[in-house]
Amino acid sequence: MKYNEGIYGGPALEELKQLYGTEWHRNSTDSWYFYKRLGIISLIKGVPKHKTLSTRTHTGIGRATAASRGAAKRAKAASRGAPSHLSSDPRYEAMKQIMFQEEPRTTPQLTEEDLERHQTILRADMVVKMKASRARREERENKYAAMEAAYEALEKADERLFKAACVRDANVVFPRQMRVPTETPPTKIWDYLK
Repeated sequence: MKYNEGIYGGPALEELKQLYGTEWHRNSTDSWYFYKRLGIISLIKGVPKHKTLSTRTHTGIGRATAASRGAAKRAKAASRGAPSHLSSDPRYEAMKQIMFQEEPRTTPQLTEEDLERHQTILRADMVVKMKASRARREERENKYAAMEAAYEALEKADERLFKAACVRDANVVFPRQMRVPTETPPTKIWDYLK
């Protein structure tokens, strides 16, 4: 294997070869990532490798740094009382079971009295819906009858107005400015006269 020489070469790369058995090139993205993982920021700025890297690799700091950082972060979070996904606390397991595991649903077994009560409630609900539907239908029929009476009165009063009222617009589109009906009043009232 041929290694880069100069600032990024020399004994430090030989140590890398012995430790990792991989060639690290100066312009490689992997080498920058590798240097960053080892924490050798001074090397990238131009300090020769053999001065900084050799002490780190001989002491084994380079490999253990990432693992020790992760362990330190988990210990710090645990000291603050923050929940950890690696925790073996039985309370977390119980909470997970209660919150996320669904019990299989069983169909309820109704006695004759319960079944009769249930059917009575369903029939009463159907009667209420039927009455509401009948009231809406009667209201629509009354409105249609009133509209027909108004058309007949208009036809008797003025033939020209009656024909103008019966003309359909060629291209009827929904007005874009009109708000969707809501319970609260609009902030800007739609001017329908425009």
